Amino acid sequence: MLRRALTFLLAVLVVGFVASLVYFNSQPTTLQWAPRQEITMPLAWLILGSTGSGALLVFLVLLAREGHWALRLWRVVRALRASERNAARRSEARASLLAGRHAKARTLLAKTAIGAGAHLDDALDYAETFLDEGRAAEARNHLEETRQELGDDPRILHALARCCRAEGDHAGAVAALDRAVESMPASIALQLLLRDSLVDLGWWSRAEVAQQRLVDLLPADRTQRQRLIEIRMKAAESGDAAEREGALRGVLAMDPSWPAAATARAAMLAAEGRRRSALRVLVRAANRRPA
Repeated sequence: MLRRALTFLLAVLVVGFVASLVYFNSQPTTLQWAPRQEITMPLAWLILGSTGSGALLVFLVLLAREGHWALRLWRVVRALRASERNAARRSEARASLLAGRHAKARTLLAKTAIGAGAHLDDALDYAETFLDEGRAAEARNHLEETRQELGDDPRILHALARCCRAEGDHAGAVAALDRAVESMPASIALQLLLRDSLVDLGWWSRAEVAQQRLVDLLPADRTQRQRLIEIRMKAAESGDAAEREGALRGVLAMDPSWPAAATARAAMLAAEGRRRSALRVLVRAANRRPA
């Protein structure tokens, strides 16, 4: 009630002030607003007009400023709501994928998983629906299209390699993984998949390099060291004399008592007439592994 009374009193004072201003300044005044343009009006009206024009200009500036902030707020709210809707849709799609409803998951992901504006995570989940159904060829085609749009992202290449392996195309998997490893050489998942693909192809020299990287990344993992020895022995069996010698040396450097490597290296040395060297290799292995 007090606020209304004060507002009414202020309005009365403003009206009185304007009325007195008009009453005391009623004499005519000429306003020239161009070289040959002028207008004659009471001084009071001129004062009120200029004041009103200034107030209107300030009002327009404030309106533009508030409109700009309102537009920015509307855009932020719209983006936030779109993000919430996308998050809910992705969550539902992943739940459908887990439940085995692959067609529904693809329907939910199709809008943001295909085309120029494809989202990387959605595109990968879309391909995963095909892989889970055993449709590796369709998953591969989708990932190839995604690769053209988003480039050689390591996650795309990793998923593409999995599709190639599911189709039995281990060479294609190696080609994709080589590019992925260039971007992420410290990725254990990429190195493991590359190692397995090379082993399936029987490319033992390259498999040895990949396995050596795994040993470097996992120095405390004895399983990886054991796997490196096995791959080096395979490389020794399939390579020429120089590769065989290098592989056997590498195995014996890791484990001088490895029986197959020690006997094979001793046989090579004996064939070259280096019987003492062959004997030293065998004695060192026998001392470490008497059984």
